[in-house]
Amino acid sequence: MNEPTPLEKNMPINAPLDFICASDIPVGEELFDDELIECVIHKRAMSALYGDSNSGKTFLAVDMAGAMAQGIKWMGRHTVKGAVVYLATEAYGSVMTRFKAYLKEHNLSRLDVFIVKSPVNLYAKPDDASRVIQTVDAIESKYRVKVGLVIGDTLARISSGANENSHDMATVITNAEIIKEETGAHFMWIHHCGKDAARCMRGWSGIRAAIDTEIELVESDDGVRGVTITKQRDGQGKGDTYGFELTQVPVGVNQWGAVRTSCVVRYCDAPAETKRVTKNGRLFDRALEYARAATGDIQREDVRTQYYLLHTGNTDAKRQAFNRDWAGFMNRATDAANQSERDK
Repeated sequence: MNEPTPLEKNMPINAPLDFICASDIPVGEELFDDELIECVIHKRAMSALYGDSNSGKTFLAVDMAGAMAQGIKWMGRHTVKGAVVYLATEAYGSVMTRFKAYLKEHNLSRLDVFIVKSPVNLYAKPDDASRVIQTVDAIESKYRVKVGLVIGDTLARISSGANENSHDMATVITNAEIIKEETGAHFMWIHHCGKDAARCMRGWSGIRAAIDTEIELVESDDGVRGVTITKQRDGQGKGDTYGFELTQVPVGVNQWGAVRTSCVVRYCDAPAETKRVTKNGRLFDRALEYARAATGDIQREDVRTQYYLLHTGNTDAKRQAFNRDWAGFMNRATDAANQSERDK
């Protein structure tokens, strides 16, 4: 039998559920003030920003946090000014460096973003939810601010010990729900896409069901990143796309005097088309390049030889991945040839 959630434990025994009669809902024109970033994220809600490794997820989250903390537009959208708590469980040093670049680039002496260096685990240490809530309360009391956004970077690290593909994740999501309900803030997960990037977020399907907003980040061939709202519970903003590039900013020097840099987001037009590239897909592209350089042509056996040298999996994994990527390559080549014939 499942243990009751913390929210259920606090409910009186035999208490009726909260309800309202539909005819009691006001039908006049309503002023909605439930958004934090216009058409993107909402107050007291949950979202997931996901993409492949090194796609720029944290840079984008830093930029979003910076815009909210200042109350300035983000990607052309209005924001509600509020403090941000950043749970930097995966790599707090890297997160601090990226905020350093943001402060330098925007010439800021103050930014109400608070980076939590202590690791948080909402699966193995359920009390960490209370610690996050207490941290938010302490920040609001000390700095006289209102926290509007809590960012969890990353879902995998903050749920360490859980089977990401199982109902274990329900505990993690429930604890995040408690944090947002108790603080009144939006909770945003930073997450990864699956092995097959075209199949969206990694892990248990209940994660996507639980969140209100899903934000997909994909890099195009020319380095421009595309940001798409792929789920919006209330519909407003779903399908909207945004674009950005990463620009280097010097943040110091290393012990040998070489310049150390980080990156900041620069807004640009959304790419007309983005290609979801998996890790195996990138290996396949490299195998194509090596085979072409070696023989001047692209033959299946030559590409497969190079691919097997690059792939670190077992033989079955190599064969399955190669066959899938080769089939996709041939389909794209056929489509391109057919389009060329139509254009003549």
